[in-house]
Amino acid sequence: RLGWLTATSRVALKIALATEVMTWPLSCASQGIFLALVRSWGDAGLDRHLREVQLLYSRRRDLVHQAALRLLSDVAEWSAPTAGMFFWIRAKACGARGVDAVDLIDDLLAAGVAILPGCCFASEHGELSASSPCAAFRVSFTLIDTAAKADLAMERIALVLRRNADSGCERGAVGKALASSASGDVEAKRRQVAKLEASLRLLREQIEKAES
Repeated sequence: RLGWLTATSRVALKIALATEVMTWPLSCASQGIFLALVRSWGDAGLDRHLREVQLLYSRRRDLVHQAALRLLSDVAEWSAPTAGMFFWIRAKACGARGVDAVDLIDDLLAAGVAILPGCCFASEHGELSASSPCAAFRVSFTLIDTAAKADLAMERIALVLRRNADSGCERGAVGKALASSASGDVEAKRRQVAKLEASLRLLREQIEKAES
């Protein structure tokens, strides 16, 4: 993510200090490349590029949304995103216990789908805390460039949700059924998820310090 603003030096300094603890900027090399492109394109060229990017990702979003309508409606709820690059999917309850997306991580990784559970975005001051069960999870659609890929992704998510429902939402119940020779890749994805969750916790702490 990259952007810029026009402001007085005093305001710009305050924003710069805040972003140092609230966001991770792009590398200096990436920022330099983008600056060179903007200078070369001009306003008209940048606007044209942004419209092309918007069209690209809106088409990929639509592929996933249409696949979800066909394959996921009986086990989950969602809304087609109007901004951003992620779907926010909420698993429908199965049994009295309900669904916690954290319990789905291993099973979905075994099926080849990486998610970020909703608890990672919870506020300790809101209705949902980071330790509360949350049936929602986030998945990206940016790499889905064909209808076949969209169908495969939604089929895998639907399979995990259905099998978890059949097993009473027991943690890891589907992972055993879907385990394959790709266990090394699954372990790597688990580590990536764990690192990301740790980063989110650190970010929350930094934001709280900046606000105090």
